[in-house]
Amino acid sequence: MNIRRSLRIIFRNKIYSFLNILGLAIGITSAALIFLWVESKVNFNKAIPNSRNIYVSASHYFPVSNECITSFESNSMLSKVLEDEFPEVKSCSRYSAQPVVFVPENTTDSFEEKGAYADSTLFNLIGMKFISGDASSVFEPQYSIVLSRSMARKIYNEEDPIGKGLIHEGVIYQVTGVFEDMPGNTSFQFEWLIPFRVFVEEMKKSI
Repeated sequence: MNIRRSLRIIFRNKIYSFLNILGLAIGITSAALIFLWVESKVNFNKAIPNSRNIYVSASHYFPVSNECITSFESNSMLSKVLEDEFPEVKSCSRYSAQPVVFVPENTTDSFEEKGAYADSTLFNLIGMKFISGDASSVFEPQYSIVLSRSMARKIYNEEDPIGKGLIHEGVIYQVTGVFEDMPGNTSFQFEWLIPFRVFVEEMKKSI
């Protein structure tokens, strides 16, 4: 009986009822989005083990435009100072993130993916989980590269990527491992990792 009466009221005042229902829907949707945003911020980096004790260094650059550009990375000098002079630092990893274009060996395809040059100590620091490859040895080859599950699937579909080559600027990088995708609400967003020593070599060549 109450349902019929409610329906009669709704149809009798269609515009008024529509505005009320629309307002209610917008309110509920807005509240849900705000809740999801707050939850994401509260849980930011919570997927990384011991995240409260992990610190990321930042560098500030002032190019010709005089606009400050902040880059979250660490270099060889900082890493050495932290390890040599601060006994409180239990582990440290050099890190430099950037997008790179790769061409799978024996193909003409190209893939631009965001990744980073880093030390193998990063694996344990942020709790990376390897699906393929041994975390203790994936960076042993001079020009090695480890891929996220998504990038490996994007390039090789269901094929095993281990041992395959990815070409960047004439250098062939051997795929030595595949890791689980990093959670979206963390400071570390990358699809590939290459040993930081390669980055150092590239910087020396450019000088």
